[in-house]
Amino acid sequence: MQFTFFLFPHQSRILRGLLFTVLALLLNGCQSTGYVWQAIKGQWELLSQRQPIDQLVNDDQTPEKLEEKLRYVLEIREFAEQQLGLPVDQAYSEYVDLNRPYVVWNLFVAQELEMKSQSWCYPVAGCVAYQGYFHQEDAEAAQQMWEQDNFDTYVGGVSAYSTLGWFDDPVLNTFIGYDRTSLAALLFHELAHRKLYIKNDTTFNESWATAVEQEAIQKFVDVQSSAFRSEGNNSTASETSAEDIQLYQHRFRERQLFVDMVQATVKELKDLYAGELPESAKRQAKADIINKLRHRYRQEVSGGRISNAYADWINSPLNNAKLMTVVSYHQWVPGLRYKLQSLDGSFTAFYEWSKTLEDLTKEERTNILEDLNQLASNSQQQRSSRIATDS
Repeated sequence: MQFTFFLFPHQSRILRGLLFTVLALLLNGCQSTGYVWQAIKGQWELLSQRQPIDQLVNDDQTPEKLEEKLRYVLEIREFAEQQLGLPVDQAYSEYVDLNRPYVVWNLFVAQELEMKSQSWCYPVAGCVAYQGYFHQEDAEAAQQMWEQDNFDTYVGGVSAYSTLGWFDDPVLNTFIGYDRTSLAALLFHELAHRKLYIKNDTTFNESWATAVEQEAIQKFVDVQSSAFRSEGNNSTASETSAEDIQLYQHRFRERQLFVDMVQATVKELKDLYAGELPESAKRQAKADIINKLRHRYRQEVSGGRISNAYADWINSPLNNAKLMTVVSYHQWVPGLRYKLQSLDGSFTAFYEWSKTLEDLTKEERTNILEDLNQLASNSQQQRSSRIATDS
C-alpha cells in the first residue's frame, strides 16, 4: 500500500529537522532506537498541532480565559525581546492543546551511594542529566529497568522545555493556566536557554536560565506594578493585581528556603558517601539524613516560614536522583544573580560576560561560579548584619 504525505512548507522543515536528529542520534549510538523514535514522534505530534496565537485571539470560538492568557503571552514575548534582549523570534507565537497535564516526563537516575547523576548524550544538546519521554508509561518502564540494578531514580512531569531554537516552541495547555507572574517566569526561563546553552553542563545551563528568570521577573513585576498604579492604562499588564505580585514574591521566598534545605541535605549526603563507613551503614545514615530533611521541613511549616506547597514532593520517596533535580536548577543561581546585579542589572552586559564561560573547561567554569556564590553569600551576610544593626 502506498502512502502520500502532503506537507505545508513549515511542516516540511520540521520533518527534515526531525529526520536529521534521528540520523544523528542513531549514527552516534547515543540512544536506543525505541527511545529515539518515541522522542521524534512526540515532537512531531506536538509541532504539527500548532495554531497561531494571532488567529486564536481573534477567533470568536476561543474561550475568553484562554484568549486573555494568549494576549498576555504576546506581551511577555515583547518584553522579553525589547527589555531583556532574549532571542524570541517566532517562539511562543503558537498554541497547542495536548490534552494531558505534562508535555514530557523526565527520568533522572543517580548512583545509590554517590551523588552522581547518570547522563545521556545527544548531538545538539550534548550530555544532559535526564531522559525525556512523551508518555508517562514509557518513562516508568525505563525507570524500572534502572531500579533493577539498584540505581536511585525519579520520574517527574514537565510542563515545558526548550528545543534551543531548533524549532519554534509553542505555548502549551500544560502551563497556560499558570498565574500571570509564574507564566512570565517560565517563558523567560525557556527563552534564556535559546540565548546561552553550554554542552555537557546541565547544572550550569539550568542555574543560568533560572538566574535570568528570577532577575527578569523582578524587572517585569516592577513594570507591571507601575502599569497597575497608572490610572487610565488599558494594557493587560495593568490587570496584574498587587495580590498577584505579592503572591509571586511570597512563593519566591518559599522556594529559596526550600532550595537551601535541599542543598544542605545534598552536601551532608556527599560528605557521607565520601566517608569510610561500610555500605550498610551508609544506607542507614542516608535514610536518617533524608528523614532529617522531612523533619526540618515540617518545623518550617509549623513555624509559618513556609507553606505546605512542597508537602507532596517531600513526603513521597526521596533519593539522590530526586534531590539532584533541585540542585541542577539552583546550584549556581546566587552567584549568577550577584554577577548580574553587579553589572547594574544590565542583561546585555551579563550575556556578554556569560559568553566568556563557554570556552572554559568545566573545572575552570566551576571555580568561577564557586567564587561568585561565595561573594553572594558574603554580600547577603553583610546585608543581614546591617539590618540587625539598624533594628
